[in-house]
Amino acid sequence: MTKPEIKKIYREFCVPRHIIKHMEMVAYVCRILADKLIKKGKKIDKKVLVEAALLHDVLKISHEKYGKLGHEKEAEKVLKESGKVLLGKIVGKHGFSSINKLKTWEEKILYYADKRVHDKKIVSLKKRFEEGDKRYGKKTDKRSAGIKKKIFTLEKELESILGKSIYNF
Repeated sequence: MTKPEIKKIYREFCVPRHIIKHMEMVAYVCRILADKLIKKGKKIDKKVLVEAALLHDVLKISHEKYGKLGHEKEAEKVLKESGKVLLGKIVGKHGFSSINKLKTWEEKILYYADKRVHDKKIVSLKKRFEEGDKRYGKKTDKRSAGIKKKIFTLEKELESILGKSIYNF
């Protein structure tokens, strides 16, 4: 997709500026991680990954108008209906609970990058989870704790491949 096509989608769904800034920062993190992983021999469709990052929260505010599936699945549906099936699949798996469904590098990188960006700043997972607890209420159930643990495991997987701390990119 071209930048004008992405901007057209932003206008169509009245995406607020702060969400656009968040998606742009997530795309930035995705680019960096993709470049580093590609250098380590991983096969990643960077173009599709960045497009997915630039669209992942396109229905974050307006998803109520489009159904009750949650903004991730609604965006997936809209993208698939417009012929962007691969983009839709990647975007549809960035929700907090989707950690067990991640199969491709594009899905893993977008998921992880989104968890590392708060508004338009890159933060640690710990800080991002603290922010999420403030925004949505602290979840103390085993399921949420298990998801957070798996996200830290994903971070360790990335660090293992990169050969250094993910915080030094």
